[in-house]
Amino acid sequence: MGIQQLWVIRDLVGRVRLALADEEEETELSDRVMDALQRCAQELHEVLGLHGYDPNQAILWLARADLEKQGEQSGVLRYNIGGLNVYLMDRTIIGNEW
Repeated sequence: MGIQQLWVIRDLVGRVRLALADEEEETELSDRVMDALQRCAQELHEVLGLHGYDPNQAILWLARADLEKQGEQSGVLRYNIGGLNVYLMDRTIIGNEW
């Protein structure tokens, strides 16, 4: 099974991480999808250095309602790539509001 939405979030200090709705985690994503997410987290870490999270901390599982609420803010870029909705959010507080 694949994912429907992927959020790429740059926080207030400029570090980038990925976020997915927590119900995606509970649907037993295929090994292929999880491997792709882990590779993406690893590559972000390698390319961004201090601006990327450690790969073990780079993927957040958050409530879909909270993600969608954040996504309603102006300035969120939305892309559809082969059926995957990708949201780019900039300068967002992570953890304090969620």
